[in-house]
Parts: sequence; C-alpha cells; structure tokens
Amino acid sequence: MLKHLFLINFKDGTSNVIVLNQGDTELYFQTLFNCVSDSKIESYKQFTGSDVTNEENEHVLKCCKRFLGLD
Repeated sequence: MLKHLFLINFKDGTSNVIVLNQGDTELYFQTLFNCVSDSKIESYKQFTGSDVTNEENEHVLKCCKRFLGLD
C-alpha cells in the first residue's frame, strides 16, 4: 500500500514524521493544512512513494481549505 510521509521541521529545532496510508484522504488534507498553517512549523516535505513534494504554501492552503470546507 502506498504511504504518504510528512517530514515536519519545527522552529524549535525538533522534527516529526507522520505516516499516512493512501486512502486516508481527510487525514491527509488535515495534516497538509496543519503543515502549512501552523506557525510553529518552519518547513515540511512530503514523500509519496519515490516522489518528494514541497509546493508553494498558498496553493496548498487553498486546496486544503476547499477540501476541508474551511473556505
């Protein structure tokens, strides 16, 4: 099963990895939304299979808000 991994770097110098299974769509978008909007997070990278994604934050935030019904 394909997995989504999020490597999250916090401003305090710590980091965290979140692993989601493909198909956990709502949790995926909620995690992505938190990565972009949480002021404690300095940066993040998303790994899906062999692809690495770190898109422009405004585009990601807009997509997440639309999916989560927050816009």
